[in-house]
Amino acid sequence: MILSIRQDWIKYWIACKRCPCPEKRVIDIGCNIGYYARYFSREGAMVTGIDPMPEHYELAQALNKLERVPFDLRLERFESAHLPESYDIGLLLTVFYHIMNIDHVREAFLRQINQTVHGLLFWESGGAPDMERSVLLNGTHFNRYEKLAVTEGTGKRRELGVFFTA
Repeated sequence: MILSIRQDWIKYWIACKRCPCPEKRVIDIGCNIGYYARYFSREGAMVTGIDPMPEHYELAQALNKLERVPFDLRLERFESAHLPESYDIGLLLTVFYHIMNIDHVREAFLRQINQTVHGLLFWESGGAPDMERSVLLNGTHFNRYEKLAVTEGTGKRRELGVFFTA
């Protein structure tokens, strides 16, 4: 089977595992301009998108209004966010590698994942997928991982996969 974009792989995995989106709580960590957050919102999920960059936040707000697809959009850093909710699905697409080597930020980030994401964590790596995958498996409550695809972006060979618990 050839699936060409990340969204296709995520949709396929969710469909195969019979994990429908309606009424699921989804958090898009480092949502950028909200592409995946809007997708899951359209599918009926209750979505929170979080990004620390004001320019991404402003553009996501404008796109949400234009496309009439609202979701809870937050301008803050994930590792220090006050998130009272628990999420069934987390999206961590090309984000973790930015903070992985900053010890105190990485540890706060992993604690936040453990406190808030309890079902699935879809992940796309930076340029060092083996190292990132190992840190996520050893630093979170997720104890299983399934590789979905090898991807590329910004000149880096990346990996797309999903973390879950047995």
